[in-house]
Amino acid sequence: MLIDEGYFSDKEALIEGIIANGISESNIKIMVYRNKWKKNEVYSYPTFGTKHLNWNAQITEPVAREFIKEKFDLLISYYDIEKAFLKKVT
Repeated sequence: MLIDEGYFSDKEALIEGIIANGISESNIKIMVYRNKWKKNEVYSYPTFGTKHLNWNAQITEPVAREFIKEKFDLLISYYDIEKAFLKKVT
């Protein structure tokens, strides 16, 4: 599941809803996109943003790169505004 945290912050309710509909929690992988970063803040889910994009339009964050390589049966992209960076990941 790819979530844009800038427009949606209730990740827990979304996850609970997916679990309630029969998906095992162990089968859910989450990657969170953030526009803005707070210094010294610890994030509860793997998080990436435009600061992880180099001049060659390659994502440098190792966890995000692994997420992109993963083969999913279903990928839920949860964002309401299309951004080139999010589309690249999906």
